[in-house]
Amino acid sequence: LKSVFGECGAAIPFSVVKYCPDSNCVILACPDTGLVKLRTALTLQNNYQGFACCYSVEKVVKDLISLSA
Repeated sequence: LKSVFGECGAAIPFSVVKYCPDSNCVILACPDTGLVKLRTALTLQNNYQGFACCYSVEKVVKDLISLSA
């Protein structure tokens, strides 16, 4: 977030709710106001700690209960 949106972008709160190492899937949580910036930053990210990577957003839900549906 900081590399794309600067200090203001780095202030967007988000948390890792769940990480599955077998599939490298992550569930992130963030406020509605930061969703577009978080998705943009993930889309533009092409490496992590020197390793090539690609992030895909599979689903966006309003609350965690909606994930089970």
